[in-house]
Formats: sequence, structure tokens, C-alpha cells
Amino acid sequence: MKILLAVPLLLLSAAVAASDSCGLSYDAGLYVGLSEGSFDIHHQDEDVEYTKTDNNASSVGGNLRYRCGNNELKYTYYTGVDYTDAGITTSKYINSITFTNDQYGSLVIGRISTPYKLTGKKGDPFWDTPAGTTSAGNNFGLSDMTRGFTNRSAVYRSPFINSIQLTLGYSGDDSNGDVQAGIEYKKAAIVLGVQYIDMGSSPYIANNNGNKAATRLYGQYALGQWIISGSFEDVKKQSEAKANFYNLSLDRKITGFGRVALSYGQVSNTLLKLIDGSRVEGDGTGFSTGVFFDVTDNLETYLLTSVIDFDGDIQQKTIAIGFNLNFHIN
Repeated sequence: MKILLAVPLLLLSAAVAASDSCGLSYDAGLYVGLSEGSFDIHHQDEDVEYTKTDNNASSVGGNLRYRCGNNELKYTYYTGVDYTDAGITTSKYINSITFTNDQYGSLVIGRISTPYKLTGKKGDPFWDTPAGTTSAGNNFGLSDMTRGFTNRSAVYRSPFINSIQLTLGYSGDDSNGDVQAGIEYKKAAIVLGVQYIDMGSSPYIANNNGNKAATRLYGQYALGQWIISGSFEDVKKQSEAKANFYNLSLDRKITGFGRVALSYGQVSNTLLKLIDGSRVEGDGTGFSTGVFFDVTDNLETYLLTSVIDFDGDIQQKTIAIGFNLNFHIN
């Protein structure tokens, strides 16, 4: 990692010497999410009902940028804030350095969101709500690797050339780390791509659940005010058995109001933890509906419902209200 970091620093130093258009800038951000959910968990002959107020991945931090000509060096730090417990969640943070060249692409090093996670997140209109099996992160039908931050990572992203971008990444403490690769086609209203992670026998990626390899096929299409997103994941376990995850989502913007969203998810041969902490293994399907109202440009409130059914007479029903606040200072 130190060698990788030295390369962009040398390139930036050369850019400083060759350019007189250099400048420092910054931005600070606060993200606050809160939800109040009513959950009905049915386990065969047992029913559990409860309400829960939850902090939905709130964070505070910012970016410090130094740009010289076509080159930019950016330091990013965000830390989790669990204001329901009046504390800083130090285990949930981003700490990275990014070097970007307008012609050759970007290299990010540190504790980051992997490309595998981000390509799932972009297609999830219920992100950081309790629509799925967690209070924050991904909706049902997206694997656990669609959330969390991964330490000791380096990811290179090429510029888009003929509407195609390549990504290459590595995460780990040594030569037995996780290798990541991806390709994306993006033109006008269409996005198509694939992301792959080879985790081997010692998986490192956040929320890997002991998996050996994973492939995500994803796509997105914008049709007027509608955005249609889809994701399919083929996950290989250490036992060589496979688990599959499917998610199809619709998100419609409504001018002067906000948006509405629908989502269908399906999983097979998986091990998941429900919102109450109980574990479920096998196949399942889930439906989510949500209405999101823009109070201001930075504040969104929502009402959502979801139903998740698993084999073996296991079901989770959710009704939740909440808000997401994004505040930035430049």
C-alpha cells in the first residue's frame, strides 16, 4: 500500500512543478438517518412483534482536496455517529486517499466502499432504510457484501473510454488478499456492468460471510421519470455450494413531491439475519414499497412497507417511517 501511495504523490509533485494552477479546497458533510419501525416476525408457531427506533448509518466528515492542473489529491474521512446512544461509532468509518488524473483515471487507497458494494448500492432506492433485513444498508435481494467498509484496499478506476470503464482492486493484509475486477458500460440512460471478487480461502471483504467468490451482474435504465435497476449475484461458498441473490427495483421521481419506489428481491441457498437478530437459511422472496417526500433539498422523509417470506413458514413484515438528512458545506 505504501508503494502504491508513493506513485501518485510523485506524479502530483511533478504536476506542481509543471503547473501554476494549483489550489486547495474542502467540503464537510453531515448525514443523519433515523427510522421508527414496527416489525412482525413469524417463526413457524411463534410470533414476535416490536417497535424499534434506529440510527440509520449516520455519519460526519469531509474531504480535503489539492488540485494541480489535471491532477487531484483528495483525503476523505467520515465516521459513524450513533446519536441514539450519544456516541461516535468508530468501527464505521471511511479513511482514504484518492489520486485522480483527468486522462488516466483514479486510484483510491484506504478503508473504502468496494466497487462490488457501490454497484449494488446505486440500484437500491431503499438504501439505508429498514426495508430489508437490517436497519441500514441494502434492501432484500442484495447480498451482505453490498454494505460495510473494507480496510487496506486499493482500487483503480479507468476513465470512460467509448462509454466503458474498467475497475481493478485489491483488499488485504498480505498476498492472500481479495482480488476485484469489473467493467461497466454507461451511455445516456443505460448502465450495464459486471463486478467480480476472488476471496479465496481467507476472505477479507466486509460482510463476506466466509464466501469464496462472488459475481454481480447489474444494470440500470432511465425512462423519463422512471429508473429501473436490476442486480443478480452468484456467490460461491467455501464448500463450493452456491447462493444467488436477485433484486429488481423501480424508482419514480415526482416533481414538487419527491419519489415513490418498488422493489422485488429473491434469494436462494442463503444464510441471513433478520431484523430481530434471528438467523434464517434457505430460499426467500421479498417485496418493498415506499413513498419518499422531499421536505427540503437536503431533507427526505419516508413511509415504507415490506414483506419477506422464507421457506419453512418464516416471515418478516415491516412498516416504518423515517428521514434522511444530507448537509454539506463547501
